[in-house]
Amino acid sequence: MMTIQNQTDPAQIAGIGPQTPGIGIFAVPDPTQRRFGAVTKVVLQDITYNECIQYGYLCVAFKWVQSMSVATVTGPCPTPGAPCVPLTGCAHDLCFCIEGQCQ
Repeated sequence: MMTIQNQTDPAQIAGIGPQTPGIGIFAVPDPTQRRFGAVTKVVLQDITYNECIQYGYLCVAFKWVQSMSVATVTGPCPTPGAPCVPLTGCAHDLCFCIEGQCQ
């Protein structure tokens, strides 16, 4: 069974209210890449942290950011292949930690 991978930086949710809008970034399976474990990034703006958790339930990984623009989070991961730990994620918000590597 797959576990939910909430990779939101705790600093992003410190002191927010239940209706604070932000951006949800979701890593979803991408069969068009024709390799096992391939993902693509989906970005949703103007959602709350709780909505992000709900929408991310069946995703490979997800995170919520409060203070970034959509243009900032739509690029590729600048550190692909860098080692990481899923619970703490990658240093950059454009990346997800999947199977021990930033993607």
